[in-house]
Amino acid sequence: MRSGKKMRRTVFIKRGFQMRFITWVIVLLILCGICSAAVLYPFLSSEISSELSTGHRDVGDIKKHLALAIIIGNVLAVIVAALATTVVILYISHKIAGPLYRFEMICKEIGRGNLNVYTKLREYDQLEGLSEAFCNMLTQLRSRRNDQHVHLEAARKDLDTLQGALSDPAMSRKLVESVDRILALLAEEMKDR
Repeated sequence: MRSGKKMRRTVFIKRGFQMRFITWVIVLLILCGICSAAVLYPFLSSEISSELSTGHRDVGDIKKHLALAIIIGNVLAVIVAALATTVVILYISHKIAGPLYRFEMICKEIGRGNLNVYTKLREYDQLEGLSEAFCNMLTQLRSRRNDQHVHLEAARKDLDTLQGALSDPAMSRKLVESVDRILALLAEEMKDR
């Protein structure tokens, strides 16, 4: 039993991506098998024909057996290669598609305004640099959001004070300038982002 590690429950994270990738590789393997047979059969057939014509054997039967052997050999090679390729592609795509899927979900959460999400990849997953950059980005976004809340709170406080100080014009002007400065800071922060 493994302690502390999450076991992967799904094989296909991005089913379309992974299936297209596997399909293209298998098609490529089949084409390689066909090319191999197309090159081997004529070459071996002519060699066997020339060698056996002197031995008075029936070349037609040997050519049929040769074609069958090449086809069976290539089909078995394609099947074994396809199975191995599928396993390798699933493993590799998990190391890439898994983190990308997590980032996709995190981006959706950030789009909804939730900046309290974290990126944590499994050990040996790819895209660790992207994960670190994401964490840094979220930290900076949280910091900016907190700064904006502080500025807004200061503006609210000044506005509350302004309501009580409307009878004193000098104090009112000072408070209006303070609120104006805070709003300009917030506008500048929003414009840069």
